[in-house]
Amino acid sequence: MELISTICFSGDIAGHKDLSAAAFFGDGEFLAIGADEGTAIQILRRADDGHFVVSHSINLVAEQDDGEVDIEGIAYSDNGRLYVVGSHSRRRQRIDDRRRKKDNRKQLEKSESEPGREKLFELRIDSSGKLTDDIETTSLQSRIESDPILGPFSQIPGKENGVDIEGIAAIGDELVVAFRGPVLRGGHVPVLKFDFDKPEDAETLLINLGDRGFRDIARVSDGFLLIGGPVGNEPISFDLYHWNGKDGVEGKEESSPVRHLGQIPIPEKKAKPEGLAVMDTNSTHWEVLIVFDGVKHGAPTVFRVERP
Repeated sequence: MELISTICFSGDIAGHKDLSAAAFFGDGEFLAIGADEGTAIQILRRADDGHFVVSHSINLVAEQDDGEVDIEGIAYSDNGRLYVVGSHSRRRQRIDDRRRKKDNRKQLEKSESEPGREKLFELRIDSSGKLTDDIETTSLQSRIESDPILGPFSQIPGKENGVDIEGIAAIGDELVVAFRGPVLRGGHVPVLKFDFDKPEDAETLLINLGDRGFRDIARVSDGFLLIGGPVGNEPISFDLYHWNGKDGVEGKEESSPVRHLGQIPIPEKKAKPEGLAVMDTNSTHWEVLIVFDGVKHGAPTVFRVERP
């Protein structure tokens, strides 16, 4: 993959060092972004110089609702709908070395659910990103807890290889949700495929990203582009992949559905590529925008990626 350019986000970018999701719509004139802190997404509009300027924000939950949404994925579908998914992850409070050992042990013995994170939103929008109807909300939590693979991990905090959603893609009415964790023995990581109105009927697929979890996923004409990265703080690279949409459990029947496209260059030491959006595509390559968590305004960077 080749770095083409960097672009600028202008205006008051909420949670600008925590950007975790991005999706283009309106023929590339508009860009939706979200941070994993807070409860709103922002709609940016392309300016004459190719930069993007904040147009407006959309609150996902009522002010009286408690807790952050932990936005981890945004996808636009051709049906005129924008989808936003929370991590559906649990958390464990960090211990404090100023407290007694027995108090810290009690802290480690429990993990907490975060109801605000256990949501998937469907926004019906017009060509400028304005809402045309009430926001619809559902959850994947029950489906995750009942899954023979995901269920045992649903009570484990996301930072400890528990359930942690990190991306979403849309194809018409079908959604694909990708997980940062768990990563199973052998390097397999789950995705769920389902319709928004029927999350209970989701199909579980497994993809092998070489011991990496998903950091984002975006639809292309012949499948999906994926960012793979560490589940925690393991010293492994962030890489880009192409996936044809088929199950990736190894067997003699067919070859791997995933192709490695290259390692993602990191602009700053603490930057983590967490948002992926397709800007342009043709018969030879894709142009993609990647935003990075941990740096100012997400350091939005455009890459040219050769098609496999």
